[in-house]
Amino acid sequence: MVSGKKSGQKPLEVTGDIYQTIINEIFDTIVEIDLNGNFTYVSSQSYQMFGYKPHEVIGRKALRFIHPDDLLNVINKMKTAIEDQKHISFEYRAKHKNGGYIHVLAKGGIIKHEGITKLIVVVRDISEKKITEVKLKDSEHQYRSIIESMGDPIHVVNSDLRIVLINNTLKEWVDRFNINQDLLARKISGVFPFLPEKVIEEYYQVFETGITLISEEFTQLNEKAIYTEVRKIPIFIEGKVVQIVTILKDITDRKIAEIKLKESEKAFRNIIENTKDAIVIIDFEGNLLYFSPQLSKMLKGREINKNSRFFQYIHKEDVKKLITFYKTALKEKHFLDRPIEFRILPKDGDYIWISSSSKNYYDDEGNVIGLISTLKDITDKKNAERKLEESEQKYRLITEESNDLIRVLNEKFEIEYVNELSLKNFLGYTKQELLGKNSILFNHPNDNKKVRRFMLKMFKVGENMHETRIKHKNGKWVWFENKAKMFTDEKGDHKYLFISRDISERKKTEKALKESEEKYRSLFKKSPNAVVLTNERGLIIDINSSAERILGYKRDEVIGRNYAELNMVTYDQISTFKRIYKDILNGIKPKPIELQIKRKNGSKSWISFQISMIKIDKEIIIESICQDVTSKKKAENLIVEENKRLMELNKIKSEFISRASHELKTPITSIYGGSQILLELYKDKISSDAIEFIELINRGGKRIKLLIDNLLDASRIESDKLRLNLQNEDLTKIVRDSTNEIRYLANKRNLIIEQDLPETVNILVDKIRIEQVITNLISNAIKNTPRKGILSIVLEDKSDSVLFKVTDSGIGLTEKEMDKLFKKFGKIERVGPKMDIDIEGSGLGLYISKEIMDLHGGNIWVESEGRNKGSTFYFKLFKKQAIEYT
Repeated sequence: MVSGKKSGQKPLEVTGDIYQTIINEIFDTIVEIDLNGNFTYVSSQSYQMFGYKPHEVIGRKALRFIHPDDLLNVINKMKTAIEDQKHISFEYRAKHKNGGYIHVLAKGGIIKHEGITKLIVVVRDISEKKITEVKLKDSEHQYRSIIESMGDPIHVVNSDLRIVLINNTLKEWVDRFNINQDLLARKISGVFPFLPEKVIEEYYQVFETGITLISEEFTQLNEKAIYTEVRKIPIFIEGKVVQIVTILKDITDRKIAEIKLKESEKAFRNIIENTKDAIVIIDFEGNLLYFSPQLSKMLKGREINKNSRFFQYIHKEDVKKLITFYKTALKEKHFLDRPIEFRILPKDGDYIWISSSSKNYYDDEGNVIGLISTLKDITDKKNAERKLEESEQKYRLITEESNDLIRVLNEKFEIEYVNELSLKNFLGYTKQELLGKNSILFNHPNDNKKVRRFMLKMFKVGENMHETRIKHKNGKWVWFENKAKMFTDEKGDHKYLFISRDISERKKTEKALKESEEKYRSLFKKSPNAVVLTNERGLIIDINSSAERILGYKRDEVIGRNYAELNMVTYDQISTFKRIYKDILNGIKPKPIELQIKRKNGSKSWISFQISMIKIDKEIIIESICQDVTSKKKAENLIVEENKRLMELNKIKSEFISRASHELKTPITSIYGGSQILLELYKDKISSDAIEFIELINRGGKRIKLLIDNLLDASRIESDKLRLNLQNEDLTKIVRDSTNEIRYLANKRNLIIEQDLPETVNILVDKIRIEQVITNLISNAIKNTPRKGILSIVLEDKSDSVLFKVTDSGIGLTEKEMDKLFKKFGKIERVGPKMDIDIEGSGLGLYISKEIMDLHGGNIWVESEGRNKGSTFYFKLFKKQAIEYT
């Protein structure tokens, strides 16, 4: 038995009567939809199924014919087919012309043909199936009655694949093939032993997926070929498939017809594809309904799309002629027997001449809807005709329209022909003023000897080139480059063809270049800068007097030699020069280099080389401008040594601070902790005077502890040992808790704190370190705001980041102060009358805050309009950075 699922079939392309006949024999409606959702093809079954004729639907939006409640599902299915390139199967309610809706099953997928992507869908009326399902839900009796009443053989199987229900039609059907009618309670594999394993697997598939499966089966029973369409329909109870209804439809006649049609189509295609000429079918609007493969060959691979306008492949000058031809045919309802000639444009851009003979093309009802044309390539014939017509025109075009001066001289050097436009433009003469005159009379007297040598050589070899001056009508001389050639005309007379090009501008350029070279030579010799000229291989061509002084060699001692021969440079330095020369020749401008060279007397000097390329005619010269930088190099070495010493001192300082901080941390922690315990647990047992001293100790201990913690953090930053413990935290809670912890400072100064915080902001941070930054920014704002001032704390949750800002109405910052703030020990000293601000601090808080933000991948900055205008401190944390860190 052979099986093939319908959901995998491709819709047949309608290319002629044969294909239309095939589709007309199919029970289902076939539609074609473009990517804009418009029907581009609908088969004739649409009238029987939906009440619409194809022409009433084609060109309209497919979604207009779908029940509103099913629109979203259909759109999603079509989107899946287009984006995922998958075949789709779905049910929906389609609009009937009578205003009602019918249930249909749609199966299809995407195809690409001739470069156009379309959705091909096979639509089947399943209204009866839906009615059956409704009735089955209403009552088991009604369900059985429907099964019995259906004309197709039906049986129902349970999850064990045992038959639990059959209709009379099935009994009659199996009796035709001498199969035992005792079917109930038997396994389907026992009833139909000829079924292949895949059919059994399909039943399990329907039980598992709950999706109706439609397949076509081929069976050979009693020496008779049987084709059946098999529908396996799941029956659900409480969402679970409990039974499968199997409906068999005998499609033997249809399948045999399809096979015969395919064989006929194959024969038809074989005839079309083996003919030399192209065949096309075109409607009255010029749209391509069909084209044979030969059209693609004629267009040499140019993409052709079905239903595209045939005129787009036609030469624009021939389109009007074709439109007139079509209008006449449309009016008279027939095409003229005589051929029409026009040009088409292949992919390579060379137009091809076509001779087209056409006949009427009819629809199923016998109406003329277009033409069938045979296209014959007549390009070779047309080219031969064109070449014959263009020979004289081409000669005239070459001469009269040429930008060069063209002359034909006879054996006496008398001018027989000259192109008048170029003559007027270059020399100011009219054609009549020169014809019959001796050409030599117009040459510059000083060029006559050169002209005679030129002519003698031309007599020997048949052609030659030379430069000469020809007299303008205004008396001036114009430089021309002349190319001359001897030839024999149709009478056998010897003639000379001169093609002359004006080179006056080139001559001026050459003169200016010569003057420039002389000027450069003077500057080269007198330049205070040392200049060395070498060729591409590094051989010295010339040096000036300044170079003699720096290098210690005389000019005559270095010409024709390179730096290595003179023992000026090392092997590694030679490699450097080679690399620079290679870069220059490849168009890369090199940076200046500094090399230590050995002078003639053995002393060493540091020389800076600025190397560039000069082109004189076709010669390449490498120019090196040299400068003695020995003194500068000595100074740089001193700076390097001093910097190294300072770095060592800085390292010692950092180690000292780190060790001192660690040593101080333990006793200070004890002092601060002890004073804190006394104040919290024994305050009522200590005298007020003693409490004042303990509070003084506590405040001092707290400040020293903070200073030590900051010094330790600064030390960790310098040694790259500060690490983060990232967790997903609520930044809103951190800001609120940090504010509450230091609110007492604001209360002491009678400050108002305004907050604008979102309910929650979850982000990946090190909670302790972020608290450290927030507390530092808020405490700084409190310290730098005079009494009764206002602080604003804002947290903004953006799509890709979180922005924190604290704004005070305090003393403000200058540009110079803002540049200093985030640097180590960048403390701002503020003094002056009425400066009611807290200036205590180590100058490390903002420096550490910046490093913490850097580790989080965030930013921190400050803005202020100036003194007494308040300040706003910001930090931004990027959500993306947090994800990347994870």
